[in-house]
Amino acid sequence: MGMSIRQVTMILICEQVLITVSAIITGFLIGNAASDIFIPLLQTVYSAAQQVPPVIIVALRSDYMKIVMTVSVMLAIGVSMLFILVKRLNINKVIKLGED
Repeated sequence: MGMSIRQVTMILICEQVLITVSAIITGFLIGNAASDIFIPLLQTVYSAAQQVPPVIIVALRSDYMKIVMTVSVMLAIGVSMLFILVKRLNINKVIKLGED
């Protein structure tokens, strides 16, 4: 095919990263939209004054950072496993892996 195993590995890694990042961004946007819609509704239905102890719903930046760090670690583990898997296979099997 004219491609080295390194080039094929980089193509597969880029494909996995792009798919994962687009899924993460889509999930983040849908989650934010859902929280913008439903949190005010929940706050009007269940007022904090009636609850003991009162509950206030907040989204902290540190929570988002924890999620981003966890997903980044999982993505790094997945990419490293993909790299190891591709390194062990011959080029014909790697191309079949990219087609799946």
